[in-house]
Amino acid sequence: MSPDPEKAKELVGSSSPEVSIAYPAAQYTNIEEVAQAMGGQLEEAGIKVKYNPLDYGTLVKEILGRQLDGIYLLGGVPNVAVPDFFASAYIKSESITDNCADPATDEMVSEALQQDSPEASQPIYDELNKIVVVDKHCFVPLYFQIYNYGTVPGVDGVVYSPLNAWDFSKTTVG
Repeated sequence: MSPDPEKAKELVGSSSPEVSIAYPAAQYTNIEEVAQAMGGQLEEAGIKVKYNPLDYGTLVKEILGRQLDGIYLLGGVPNVAVPDFFASAYIKSESITDNCADPATDEMVSEALQQDSPEASQPIYDELNKIVVVDKHCFVPLYFQIYNYGTVPGVDGVVYSPLNAWDFSKTTVG
């Protein structure tokens, strides 16, 4: 389905709502351009946009303090070697964003962690993704930055995890 700005503008009508787009200025590759592209699409639909560039620390503080309204852009960067980084950091009720607090998804995150392998966890993470992205629209993934890692001979146990993150927790050298 192609975007239809005219139909969107018709649906918005004369209300001319305003939405704020907060983003971490200068934190991620082309983040300002991404915010402006989103804002441009909203403006085509008749929605006024207020851009709110913040330093990363302030943005995170406002997210944690539930002080933002509108839309915010926050990169999910797995910076710890655990396979459930995204699920625990963004989906659970006690998480960074608290966007999707739900005891049922909390239980699913716990169940995924109890599995014996990443392969056994994958169907649970896939279902979590469907619930929070497709069904409930708690998150809208805009894009994934691709990172490549190389290892020298003798490095074992590096795993690309079910949540699109590198897991170095069982890495050995020798």
